[in-house]
Amino acid sequence: MSEIEQSTTREQGTAPTPELVRAIGDAITADDAAEIRSLITDIKGPDLADLIELLSPGQRVGLIQALGPDFDFEVLAWVDEKVRD
Repeated sequence: MSEIEQSTTREQGTAPTPELVRAIGDAITADDAAEIRSLITDIKGPDLADLIELLSPGQRVGLIQALGPDFDFEVLAWVDEKVRD
């Protein structure tokens, strides 16, 4: 992998795509915790924070509730301050 590819991969990680955000929103609406967990399996840290920022306020709550005790609240440190408030 070239240095540029590594840099891009590191910066982007598993950043949420619009399709992923839509699928997670649909799973939240359907109250399908198993689907939500399946969709975010590989999303960690800052990328999960990005996802949270892209969801509506109600969906954010739904995501955290669906993950239950598996939600790492340290992720909120990466969420934009305006969204956290």
